Formats: sequence, C-alpha cells, structure tokens
Amino acid sequence: MLQQFSWGQFLIAAALLSFLWYVFVLLFFYRAELNAFLGGGRGGDVGVGVSGGGLGKTGLVVGSRVGDREIEMEVDAALMGTSKLPDGVEVKSSSQVAFSASKSDGRYDQVGLVADVVQELKVVFLELEKRAGNKKDFFRLLERVKQEYGPLGGHPSVGALTGFVVERASFHLTADEVDNLWY
Repeated sequence: MLQQFSWGQFLIAAALLSFLWYVFVLLFFYRAELNAFLGGGRGGDVGVGVSGGGLGKTGLVVGSRVGDREIEMEVDAALMGTSKLPDGVEVKSSSQVAFSASKSDGRYDQVGLVADVVQELKVVFLELEKRAGNKKDFFRLLERVKQEYGPLGGHPSVGALTGFVVERASFHLTADEVDNLWY
C-alpha cells in the first residue's frame, strides 16, 4: 500500500500536516499574542511567560504595553494561594547567610572580600620589605588595592583590615591616616 505514494506526495502531506500542527499551536497556546499581533488585542504588545492551559492562575508575571505605559500584574501561584512558611522560618538571600555565630575567633574572615584584601595587603607588605619601601610607597601600593576592590570604608570588617595594616606596618601611621585609610 505504501508503494502507491511517491516521495513528492509524501513531502506535500508532511508539509501540510506540519503547517496544520503549527496553526493549532499558535491558536491554542498563543491566542493573546496572535490577537495583539493582528491588531485585535489590547492595543499593544502582550507578554506572557507560559500558558496556563485553562487550569487557573499560573503564578506568572503577565506584562502588556499600552502606548508608552507598561503594565505588569502578578498572577497568584496556585488556586489556593501561596503557602505560609512555618513559624521561625524566613527567606534570606545568600548575602545574609553567615555560618559563624561568634566573630571573636577570626574564622569568619577566611573567605570573601576581607580575606582577598588581606591577601593583597600581605603582597603589598612583602613588596615593601623587598624594596625597603616607606610610607609613601605603601600608600601608592594601597591605592592599587583600593582600585581593585573599591573603597572599603563602609565595609563591616574595615576595623579588622585597619588593625591588620597597623599591626604589620614598619612605619608609624597617624590617626588621620588610619581614619582615611580605606576611603
């Protein structure tokens, strides 16, 4: 029976069925976008992340553009709403997570920005020692560190960094120099 069909007839049938499939997908899943594209929509671009499939609210952000205004509304996450966290549980960002309750033992600075700056300061002091550098050379090298890491004056551990510099410096730093060290 399949010998009765030629390759040309097969390719035409496959192309026709593929076309009908994509028309069905466009009409079923992208109806709002198609209406907006054809001009029968809400007067502008409409963006929906994923289709809800008619099963209720999807938990998506639906955005549409009307003229120069962009309107966004958040759709509920489920039919019954979002779940409530248990008592004593809260959502934190990764920057708010700390694994040490006590900062007195110094292990809290073993990773992160402070550890990187301390490592750079060790390199600075090693270079000063090799070249018999003075205070002027130190501030020149410190400017390089500040350019790389930015001004650290508002960092919570600036006291530890300042203490490290004062402890390791082979020259005297005035109180004004210590205060303005990281700005």
